[in-house]
Amino acid sequence: MTQNNRRDEILAAIGRAPMLSVGAVRIIDLAARADHELDDIIDLVKNDAPLTAKLLRIVNSPVYGLLEPATSVERAVSYLGENTVVSIVLEDTLGPYLSRPL
Repeated sequence: MTQNNRRDEILAAIGRAPMLSVGAVRIIDLAARADHELDDIIDLVKNDAPLTAKLLRIVNSPVYGLLEPATSVERAVSYLGENTVVSIVLEDTLGPYLSRPL
């Protein structure tokens, strides 16, 4: 394979790479900063209805065994923790692409 063909193949693969949603980028960026509060993450999650629904579904699953269901974003994010929320954001965005063969 020539170098130009390889370069073209790499550029095409980059073009097919998934784009992170604006909400996902904001949450990941905020979590990477040392000067943020959990309330900042909660505010971003509140503005993303599909993510809110997913977090509530996950935290209320039998895996976590809550005695009372979490009905607020604050409780869900507090219980899951920041790292888990970021992992869920990444899995939600990239998961379908990571399960396919390279």
